[in-house]
Amino acid sequence: YLQYEWISKFQINTFIDIGAYDGTISQVINYMFPKATIFAFEPIKQKKNLIKSQIKSSNFKAESLALSDHIGSRNFHEYNYPPASSFLKPDHKIFKKNIYVTKTYPVKITTLDRYFGKKKLEKPIFVKMDTEGTENLIIRGGQKLLKQVSLIIIETGFVKSRKNQCLFEDIYKNLTKLGFTYKGKMLDSNFYPIFGPMAHENSIFIKKGVLSNYL
Repeated sequence: YLQYEWISKFQINTFIDIGAYDGTISQVINYMFPKATIFAFEPIKQKKNLIKSQIKSSNFKAESLALSDHIGSRNFHEYNYPPASSFLKPDHKIFKKNIYVTKTYPVKITTLDRYFGKKKLEKPIFVKMDTEGTENLIIRGGQKLLKQVSLIIIETGFVKSRKNQCLFEDIYKNLTKLGFTYKGKMLDSNFYPIFGPMAHENSIFIKKGVLSNYL
């Protein structure tokens, strides 16, 4: 994960991993910033123990719940390709028969503002968000928390592959309203380079003036 090396120039004290999956990115941040407090959210329950086994730190907390714009529960769709699992069902005109739902079950959901409402977080705060199309709901439910955040890396889409999926323009509009500036994309570590238009990217948003010593 060499694409994360540039973040080492910052002093990250709190990391919030939304859509942690197997905890790889939390593990990278824990290695780079061993004193940072890390919160990892992943609704696929069997992944919680895997994440916890990879990160042995008293400053780490894994939650098998999801984030959205309200508190309650919602049906989660687990796909045959687990990293694509989402609250949203696939559009088979885009995915064809390659990606499909294998099981659906309810998961608990809360909001960023509710979960962190009474917690004192040490700044700078870095948020990674990858929830396969529901990132706009998380932003809506985290208006207060996101005002404290310095850096966001968020998966954004340019092709609507799921019904009610948010796209790059939705994320851009919502985050710039909160004082963030779009700083381009962070490349994936593909063995073969991909040229031409992308269906999605990992977009970098940095709070205006907060990290001006770097960007």
